[in-house]
Amino acid sequence: MKRLALMCLASFSPIMARAATIVVPPAPPGQFAAIQAAVDAAQPGDEILFLPGQYLIDRNVSVSNKKALKIKSDAGRGATSVEFPDQPVDCSAVFRITDSSVDISGLSLSRASWAISAARSSLNISNCLIFYNSVSALSIEDGSTSLRECLIHSNQSGVHHNTGSRLCISRCSFIANLVGALSIGGRVSADIKNSIFLANTGLAGVISCGTESSVRISDSVIAGNAAKRPAIIKGGPQVSVVNSTFVSNRTYEPSFLGTGPTYINCIIWDNDPPRIHGEVITCLTDTDPRFIDEGRFDFDAPVTLIGGCGSIFTLVHYVIEQPDYHLREDSPAIDIGLEDQASPSDLDGKRRPCGDGIDIGAYEFGDCPAEPLFVRGDPDGSGQFDLADPIAILQLLFSSAPGVVCRKAADMDDDGKLIIGDPIWLLNHLFASGPPPRPPTLVSDIDPTRDDLSCDSYPPCDP
Repeated sequence: MKRLALMCLASFSPIMARAATIVVPPAPPGQFAAIQAAVDAAQPGDEILFLPGQYLIDRNVSVSNKKALKIKSDAGRGATSVEFPDQPVDCSAVFRITDSSVDISGLSLSRASWAISAARSSLNISNCLIFYNSVSALSIEDGSTSLRECLIHSNQSGVHHNTGSRLCISRCSFIANLVGALSIGGRVSADIKNSIFLANTGLAGVISCGTESSVRISDSVIAGNAAKRPAIIKGGPQVSVVNSTFVSNRTYEPSFLGTGPTYINCIIWDNDPPRIHGEVITCLTDTDPRFIDEGRFDFDAPVTLIGGCGSIFTLVHYVIEQPDYHLREDSPAIDIGLEDQASPSDLDGKRRPCGDGIDIGAYEFGDCPAEPLFVRGDPDGSGQFDLADPIAILQLLFSSAPGVVCRKAADMDDDGKLIIGDPIWLLNHLFASGPPPRPPTLVSDIDPTRDDLSCDSYPPCDP
């Protein structure tokens, strides 16, 4: 068996060795030309590396028919920006992506119509800052998208995932977007967890879910938002909101016609109007939840004018005093939730339950340590499922070479052991339509079962 594994490793290694890193420096002039040339030259598995600095482009970067392309900055979103100047040739999008699979990480994207516009593509976007875009942060047509550790703020609107298969959002913040934070269209299956929706405005819902979509929102804070109609979360029974904190929101023209979302294990408090459109199960609705700090919001706050892509749009930020929705020790929300409906971890990454029972709302009360977050099937911590992952497991098992950054992520069947069956399982999933690894796979989370495998680091989830 060892000989067979090493033969597999040897046969795949030349393929991996062909992956290259193309470095694009932030030196003017011709930054667009340098970025576009790097994209055009990239082969499957290649990485385009942005260095710290400001990249000014005068037209959108086109990414077409690229597979397993990585566009990144190791310095992070606070140090590396890609944006348009005041007089661009075409600022419709920073990246216009078609028929591709792309991983974008560590970048700040701003002052376009859309930061990213994509069609028929698979996107994995992590640790990005997306702001001051005059139409929306992201526009997705007919594709699948993973958003992780992103801050999406002060855009005309947030994320529009209009059609496609999967949308996974984990540990993202949507703040002060003007015409809705998140819009989910036809037949999209969406999992939104451990995220914050704060001080957004919506004309037709701050989170709008189409009737053919299937949406689960869990372990999240939805607070200080304002919607004109019909509700803060627009959707029917195909939308579930679980273990979330839904407070201090305002709807100006509420509608209670038809059916709304299902709220389970939620804190629903201090909203205007107080009535929630939808079914409420085991939620705290009429008692002060005893937060550390409820914060303060001003829904008549002054308007700010923002310029982007040759146009001016308005923004309103309602937060006067920042809230802290962790529970006090005397909170009535402690230990009263439904365990069979709860997800494994809270917004801080604490395992549920932390005490005698599940707490209601986004946060567990108590001193339980946060556990490591990871995605099973991505042991090299690249943020993607690809051939490098089973190779990393084989290297760990038979050659002691580095490559696996999180051993829990290498345990495909979640049995607490690393054996030859794990890389075989993953190869079967990647290339023979075999079953996916055991959860967590779609979004990062803690290990649902306790074992002795370590996960000292998982870069996509590291602070």
